[in-house]
Amino acid sequence: MSEDTLLYGEYIRLGDLGTGGQAKVIKVRHNEYGYVRALSLGDFGISKSSDEWKKFKERCGRLLRLCNGNHPNIVHCHQPKLVDGQAFFEMDFINGDNLSQFLDKNDYFIPIEEVLHMAVQISDALSFCHYGTYEYCMNPDEDKDPNTGECLLKADENDSKKLVPVDEEARIKLIKKHQVIHNDISSKNIMRCSNGTFVLIDFGLSVEGDDVVVTNSIRREAGHPEYKAPERWEGVNPSPQSDIYSFGVVLYEYLTGHVPFQLPKEFSDDDIHELGLAHRKKAVPSIHEERKQSYARKYPNKTYENEQNLDWLEEIVMKCLEKVPEKRYNDGKELHDYIIDHLNEDSTIYKDEELKKLKASYVELVSEVQRLEAENETLNNRLMEVTKQRVCKKCGTVAVSPDAKCCRKCGTKFD
Repeated sequence: MSEDTLLYGEYIRLGDLGTGGQAKVIKVRHNEYGYVRALSLGDFGISKSSDEWKKFKERCGRLLRLCNGNHPNIVHCHQPKLVDGQAFFEMDFINGDNLSQFLDKNDYFIPIEEVLHMAVQISDALSFCHYGTYEYCMNPDEDKDPNTGECLLKADENDSKKLVPVDEEARIKLIKKHQVIHNDISSKNIMRCSNGTFVLIDFGLSVEGDDVVVTNSIRREAGHPEYKAPERWEGVNPSPQSDIYSFGVVLYEYLTGHVPFQLPKEFSDDDIHELGLAHRKKAVPSIHEERKQSYARKYPNKTYENEQNLDWLEEIVMKCLEKVPEKRYNDGKELHDYIIDHLNEDSTIYKDEELKKLKASYVELVSEVQRLEAENETLNNRLMEVTKQRVCKKCGTVAVSPDAKCCRKCGTKFD
């Protein structure tokens, strides 16, 4: 391919990857360096002085700040460009399937360990979006109290080059200001890489704090309707709790093989209306029963047996799918922490290497504490023998020698 036929002067087009949020996405290889990435294409026919280019850069800036922490479960994007009137930015190309495709390949029944891997990793990604992003966005020129105008940041006492919130109240304000609400979580926007890692993609409709990344992000028509929270059907702005609901739908789908409320393949406006009513009013069908039916369809000659940890997974999903936002988990951090806290130490279904290391370290620490306690008891017994059972009547400390006059701990005189 000659240089003048290269896409935007530097890429070889390898194929289309679909449309996400507000942009078309294509797969490319860089002609000079040979790496493969995805390009997210924005507006065409714009200039560097246009409002469209300014808005595109602002959107990319938010995504770059979100990815700045290099979270392993959030797609990484790169600097925006404008070439011959076409706005675009690079994203890492993910070799794998989205959850919808993976479900289809596995006959709509996924093992519990696979579900839990996804739940842990994507809830961690949401925790970063809703809670941890502020650490990579702090700016003393912009992060000021809206009421007093005072800066919310100060230099770290141990590292003058590092910024930290001035107090806990400031930290909460920064979290709310910089938190990113995905606003379009669905099985199509979570990728399962070929190595088993899960990655949250497509932030085209996302919201940062009170700022909308793209102008129609808060329209109730935006996003995948089968995953949309009840309050979003009523026009309420996106929130961490609306992300939690959408992720609850994904978890339900990954456990049962289908979303709780489905649209027909060919649907009308009336079907959309009925779907909205279902999300707002209808009870969610039992995961146990739906999973059992999915198992029977995939394994017609086998008997379904109750699965370890399905009960508390169902409790998690049902809390995510509460109709009232305040009854759900507050944000991704609370959800992720709950999942981690409720994993059994000897669980055979979760094999994450980092957690295994933490568990091994914990076991080693407990063993060391027990060894030291036993050693201390032995020393105390020895001291008791040497000092002829001389023990402080006030605090119980053993005397260090038969000649000791006072307790070494509280100073009380021995009889």
